[in-house]
Amino acid sequence: MNTTGGRVYLVGAGPGDPGLVTVRALELLRAADVVIHDRLIPHELLDEVRAEAIVIDAGKAPGMHMRTQVEINALLVAHASTGRNVVRLKGGDPFVFGRGYEEWLACQAAGIHCEVVPGVSSAIAGPAAAGVPVTHRGAARNFAVVTARTGASDEPTALDYAALARLDTLVVLMGRAALREVTTELIRAGRDAGTPAACVQNATTTAQRVVAADLGGIAERADAAELEAPMVLIVGEVAAFATGLPDGGDEPANRSAGGRRPLHRRRVVVTGSARLNRTLGRQLRAAGASVLECGLVSIRYGVTAADRAVLAREMERLDWLVIASAHAVRGFGIAMRSAAIDLRQLAGVGIAAVGVGTAEALAQLGLRANLIPNTQSAAGLVAELARRVRGSRILLPCGDLSRPELRDGLAAAGAHVSRIVVYRNEAAAVNDAVAGTLREGFDAVVFASPSAIARFGALGIDVGAAVVACIGPTTARTAAALSLAADVTATEHSAAGIVRALIEYFSNIEVHT
Repeated sequence: MNTTGGRVYLVGAGPGDPGLVTVRALELLRAADVVIHDRLIPHELLDEVRAEAIVIDAGKAPGMHMRTQVEINALLVAHASTGRNVVRLKGGDPFVFGRGYEEWLACQAAGIHCEVVPGVSSAIAGPAAAGVPVTHRGAARNFAVVTARTGASDEPTALDYAALARLDTLVVLMGRAALREVTTELIRAGRDAGTPAACVQNATTTAQRVVAADLGGIAERADAAELEAPMVLIVGEVAAFATGLPDGGDEPANRSAGGRRPLHRRRVVVTGSARLNRTLGRQLRAAGASVLECGLVSIRYGVTAADRAVLAREMERLDWLVIASAHAVRGFGIAMRSAAIDLRQLAGVGIAAVGVGTAEALAQLGLRANLIPNTQSAAGLVAELARRVRGSRILLPCGDLSRPELRDGLAAAGAHVSRIVVYRNEAAAVNDAVAGTLREGFDAVVFASPSAIARFGALGIDVGAAVVACIGPTTARTAAALSLAADVTATEHSAAGIVRALIEYFSNIEVHT
């Protein structure tokens, strides 16, 4: 009996889109001491794992198993036996062709508490993402899910095709390599060769592709379209509902009504803080991108006693509050609360924000920016403030790595500038799984700060022909200094601004090609 308190959680990661994971799964990932994950999971979920947690890739590709099932079972038991909480992150649902029950049995045999957290299975989500209901009144009142690969036999001929041919809807998982044999055997068992069929590759992700044909021709269509695993095959009248272009071309089902989304199938790396990456991720995915969150920045808010004293003193005689980032806004709000100073004391004080994103963060705090420069940069802000601030007292909340341009420029204009550090920009650890995915290649990388560029360079990742996108000119200059010429520099220095700039860049490429 395990007396150390360690537990194992068999967690379903869903069908591919990280947004389809359960709330319970996220809670466990964020608290886990150890995460042992499969190959076919949304790797963005690994960004939810604590930096100090152990992350182990137990991925299996067809014919190339990194670890045997026995080894994986032993890992679960070994880590839990030391008192660690272990998340076994499995694609789809852990009990649907995932060998999850074998792992549950191994835990039970070792006296380890094991909880199963169901996930959305691609057996249902794959067809749904292509517009195919597995049941539909008048067309299908039953369905079955099978795999062309099983633990007992890796031969597709082990399936009972006579029984399967009689079903209204058949969903076949892990069947790409055996697609031609599966369809041939179904026809031989009595299924009409003219039965609608559809194949969905990378279901629910921005890389989703859908091919439709009849049962007799679906294998040839899939080969012609060069579909690859992971792929779901749907056979039955409902497969006629598969979403595709009017000409039947193989296009992803997850496109907008007016055509595919502007960043369709673009792999974009975001490198900011967890909060910024989540914001960027939502907007990029909405534009059709596949997003890899590689957090390189960890923001820690707080002020020293000395800076708190400066804040209290300057608030009594302040003329201008000048803020250059959303992080500085949040840090300033926290500093004000820690010093027990009411924000209403800013009544009558001028508030200047370096850009729209900073102004939006101020609005969330209940403050309105009186000045946003036309050129949204530190230099632009200094240029517009210079003629107004001679003899004025300015409070400049910022980060510990913030550049001196604002402070020096405003001081040169004759202002009395008090700089207080309200947050610290610390390096965030990048786990091996994320680094490995980066090395597989990407189409664009987004940088929102000079520190992120420096830390990305330290990873030794070859950018190659990928587009380098920077949130503003200061970040772009740092990129150039490190031999990463910026292809895209946002004119509006915010998450929305950099996403718009990327959309414009890739749209122009498509127009010219």
